[in-house]
Amino acid sequence: MQLAIRVPAEHVESLARWLTGEAELHGRVSARMAPLQLGEMGAGTEALIVALGSGGAVSVLLGSLTGWLRTKPPTTIEIDDGAGHRISISSDSVESAQAALEQARIYVEALLAAPPTAGDGT
Repeated sequence: MQLAIRVPAEHVESLARWLTGEAELHGRVSARMAPLQLGEMGAGTEALIVALGSGGAVSVLLGSLTGWLRTKPPTTIEIDDGAGHRISISSDSVESAQAALEQARIYVEALLAAPPTAGDGT
């Protein structure tokens, strides 16, 4: 399973460094570039893609996101599973962000535990 993680453009590099610093996530994080628009010199990063499997990677990812949010001014993280399920987490307060990330963890772990369905590519 892959999750797309989106943050405001000014935070993408910071989050990428933060996530790749986690041993469990090393080699699992890549950047997905935004489509080049007419008149642009180069495309920016649209999302960070994190490949997850069974094991503790989900907890490590969401714990790492919590830690990263604590270092930033109020911002929003969007997590998208590519199947139309999207969670937005705002860091207006650390407590609300932690609660939302806990719900995201439960949801993602349930997705990983579910048997694959026909045509989903897993």
